[in-house]
Amino acid sequence: MKRKIAGLCAFLIASSVSVSVLAAVKGDANNDGEITSKDLTRIGKYLMGTKELDEEQFSGADMDGNGIVNIVDYILEKEYLLSDENGGQTVVSVPGFSAESGFYENDFELTLTAAEGSTVYYTTDGSVPTTKSEVYSAPLKITDRTSQPNVYSARTDVSSSDFIPSNVTKGTIVKAFAVDKDGNASEVVSKSYFVGIDIMKQYGGFPVVSLTIDPDDFFDYERGIYVQGKIYDEYVASGQSNPMQPWTDEANYTQRGKDWERRVYFEIFENDGNLAHSQYLGTRISGNATRSSIVKSLKFYAREEYGKKSVKYSLIPDAKMMLDRTTPIEKYDKFRLRNGGNDLGYAQFRDNYIQSLVADRSMDTQTSRPAVMFINGEFFGVYTLQEEYDDSYIQSNYNIDKNNVVIIECGREVGEGEETDLALYEELINFAKNNDLSTAENYQKIDQMIDIQNFIDYQCTQIFIANQDWMNNNNNYRTWRARVASDQPYEDGRWRWMLYDTEYSMSLYSMMGGTYGEDSLNIAMYGTSSGQGGWWGGMFPGGQMPGTVQEPQDHTVLFCKLLKNDEFKQRFVTTFSDLMNKNLGQKNMLAELDRFTRMYEPVIEEQMRRIGNSNNFSSNVNDIRTFIQNREKNIYSFLKKDLELKGQTASLDLAVNDAQGGTVRVNTITADMEDNKWSGTYFTDYPVTISAVPAEGYTFAGWTGTDETGDIITVTPGQVQTITANFTKN
Repeated sequence: MKRKIAGLCAFLIASSVSVSVLAAVKGDANNDGEITSKDLTRIGKYLMGTKELDEEQFSGADMDGNGIVNIVDYILEKEYLLSDENGGQTVVSVPGFSAESGFYENDFELTLTAAEGSTVYYTTDGSVPTTKSEVYSAPLKITDRTSQPNVYSARTDVSSSDFIPSNVTKGTIVKAFAVDKDGNASEVVSKSYFVGIDIMKQYGGFPVVSLTIDPDDFFDYERGIYVQGKIYDEYVASGQSNPMQPWTDEANYTQRGKDWERRVYFEIFENDGNLAHSQYLGTRISGNATRSSIVKSLKFYAREEYGKKSVKYSLIPDAKMMLDRTTPIEKYDKFRLRNGGNDLGYAQFRDNYIQSLVADRSMDTQTSRPAVMFINGEFFGVYTLQEEYDDSYIQSNYNIDKNNVVIIECGREVGEGEETDLALYEELINFAKNNDLSTAENYQKIDQMIDIQNFIDYQCTQIFIANQDWMNNNNNYRTWRARVASDQPYEDGRWRWMLYDTEYSMSLYSMMGGTYGEDSLNIAMYGTSSGQGGWWGGMFPGGQMPGTVQEPQDHTVLFCKLLKNDEFKQRFVTTFSDLMNKNLGQKNMLAELDRFTRMYEPVIEEQMRRIGNSNNFSSNVNDIRTFIQNREKNIYSFLKKDLELKGQTASLDLAVNDAQGGTVRVNTITADMEDNKWSGTYFTDYPVTISAVPAEGYTFAGWTGTDETGDIITVTPGQVQTITANFTKN
């Protein structure tokens, strides 16, 4: 390294600090898995008081292992980087930036600095600077660039639409590197600056993600992953293009796999406008039909080849381990920024809204939060920052070795695991096809093969929301299990279902609430698109041609045949009622709908301008509201008709004598008491299990309104008056 440091010695030595540290690779002061000039720069900034080190970074910076980081460690780091052990390469310090990435109220001048004798080259378009780039010679003026012409958001080769938005909100991207007098180059530094944006007012406090990428990696005709490109032109030339369904056309952006992954610099800013985390990642286009949208979903991969093999940051603060529902998830190998899927340009939030409603149930749901994304400084829209279902997700959530994880997608593809693992899922389906599941023996066998409560929760949710891209299309369902079972929780070899891509539901694309009257239970049982015998559905009462019997398809046979089992049928019906008395009850759903609406209102106008959608946000929200207000009564009707229930629905009324003293469990839910009272609706066909749950410091003292005793009792709806749980203070 050519940088002079002697004049700093006294100051740096005075800045030495001693702490207890964790084990780490010596020299890796950034804790990014490699030792480069960035580590030397990090130690220098720490000694000058401009950067902090966490425990692992401190351990990496403590070159001599004495528990102190001072100028000695700086010199040892420099000597290592120049040593034969490290290739004997000359290390050039990266350029210094006078301002960190972030949001600024006013214009300012950005100063770039380098070691004596070095030249700084920079770009502002996201491209990687070279010695042919601009030479830094004077401070750069950082301003609000919104009034300047669009560049990347003005492209018309990213979809079949030729829409170009008016000037979008813009930031400034500066990428720079230094070259010394001998021609040795430093690593590239990238920063994002936003001027004049009130992040709370304009984006409602959503985090802002800034992606910096070489433009060719996204937009080049041959290798760009964001454009139609060469593959599309060849597809059109072959005569296979379908102008009526452009989302089915092959294009650069429909390609998959590692060859279509590109390196990107990822920065995330929290609602204070300060940079919270940054690192290089790999990214690919994500999704199916929505790959053809003007703004696209992206999946991100942390890999050692990009610097770090994981993202060690709470990207999604609400994400907790499924194992205990309390331990936060603070490390990600993969995640995605989703454009809203089919809901893009409509309500925008259907998927994350629906998944949040049932996040406390026994199935997997993707925890998420809304975010705003910029690409090379240009506003690209409102997204959902979301967990990704893969083997790392299972490992992080259940402490199961990722090498023991099997994920099957849509019953026919191995998402994670080995190709031979598909046979494990086929074994389950074949058993259901070839056996009578109404018998106790075969039901017990199924109970050993699947998590039944998980399966029921999953089916109830999908049926309630009337998902239009699910069983009717044999699409968007995913199951997982541990290949080899153990005594560890959830590593029992049972199949479990994962909820995702739920937004094509709840009246999306429908007028006046349309799908709230759809019999999705019948679709879940038989898989027909109408749920009632295909095109015969509109010709005969009940939708079925006289003299015919509906038969389940392979992807619905497990659920359909399980409903022939009395125990499963009872559990399914009571669980569905539980959900409609809490998670999927009108009151809860409408309150959450209002919350999501308020959350998205500040950003939705700019979103619609960006994608060129004239849909009315309020109207779309009202479609969801209409669906909610009408769905419950239809579900009770479908349960009675399709499952041939003999009873009626009746009210179950509960109370507690003291809200501080405890609460009551009803089957699978905890009753949400209001003024010490609760009321739910259940079928009279089946008893309801009620449990008294005293709070700490209280004791259950018995029931009023029933002769039943014990803290757990069963009652029949419609045959009892209000039942009160009595608690006394110890």
